[in-house]
Amino acid sequence: MGFVRQLTARGDRIALFLVDQRMPLVSGTDFLLEALPLQPTARRVLLTAYADSNAAIDAINKVKLNHYLL
Repeated sequence: MGFVRQLTARGDRIALFLVDQRMPLVSGTDFLLEALPLQPTARRVLLTAYADSNAAIDAINKVKLNHYLL
């Protein structure tokens, strides 16, 4: 998340967040929840290798995903 804050602070725009739902320190949904206030126009793509429909529904509702890739 520090990198997103740095880019935002210097005025750079992020076009796309492509995140995995199961990352080591934070879920993809939680990452997007923190990142989107900083970069609200960025497109949001969540991917996962697991058929976790609850995570997909949660992400769609909370962060308004543009795409979900299984």
